[in-house]
Amino acid sequence: MSGRTRISSGSPWESRIGYSRAVKVGDHVWVSGTTGTHPDGSVPEGAIVQTRVALGVIQRALADAGAAMGDVVAVRAYLVDISEWEAVGSALGEKFGDVRPALVMVQVAALISPEHRVEIEVEAVIGSAVRSADADALEHRGPHPAPIEFGQERHRFHQRSESVDPRALEALSDDAHQPGLGLSKQGCTHREE
Repeated sequence: MSGRTRISSGSPWESRIGYSRAVKVGDHVWVSGTTGTHPDGSVPEGAIVQTRVALGVIQRALADAGAAMGDVVAVRAYLVDISEWEAVGSALGEKFGDVRPALVMVQVAALISPEHRVEIEVEAVIGSAVRSADADALEHRGPHPAPIEFGQERHRFHQRSESVDPRALEALSDDAHQPGLGLSKQGCTHREE
């Protein structure tokens, strides 16, 4: 494994606090928590815009390390208001919709500055970029299984090796939810890759 490479964004905080925008060791890259701050120090309003700005900074750091957004395997997003999760998720989806890295999104009491709404950190493995989702689906699971129909509702289950008994859905109340299976009468919320 090769040594450590530090990637700088040029922020004066890096030397003052003692951190790097990103660190590369071998084919792994860790990008520090990144806020949506423009190079001139200004912070745009709104969680979605801040997320997009942060992702731009992250993308440049990854490129400087020889990685790409497609190599990202984990994302952590820290929000000061968890009710903004959809806005943050939308911006993340713009960059990672086909990549589908592991993700955690949590609410925190505060970030470094009161105008910041979100901070994001990522981990990447160089060369791990995903191929097309369709190719992976066919290779790992075969064709998608046929939908299971219940009256007017249609439910599609994607599973690797286990099948779901359609009667299991009938046993659920209309608002019941089984987190481990992601089953509800309103629809499926879980998809194994």
